[in-house]
Amino acid sequence: MAFALDIGFIKQDIIKNLNIGVALKNLGTGVKFYSQKDNLPLSIVAGFDYNIFKKIDILFDAGYSIFDKTPIIKFGIE
Repeated sequence: MAFALDIGFIKQDIIKNLNIGVALKNLGTGVKFYSQKDNLPLSIVAGFDYNIFKKIDILFDAGYSIFDKTPIIKFGIE
């Protein structure tokens, strides 16, 4: 059995049409299978969402995977 939690914060309209957020993801106990225990992929992430037209958003997230020690970068248009 495992327990996991995501904690985050979003601030809307920092300037017109711009939202920002930060999150701590997969905070928890890890997963155990028989005698093997694995950590959850704990990461910290920050990002923004900018609305350029009524129905088009540009999104960017940057983060860091704590146990893997690797950066996480995501970009998209929605």
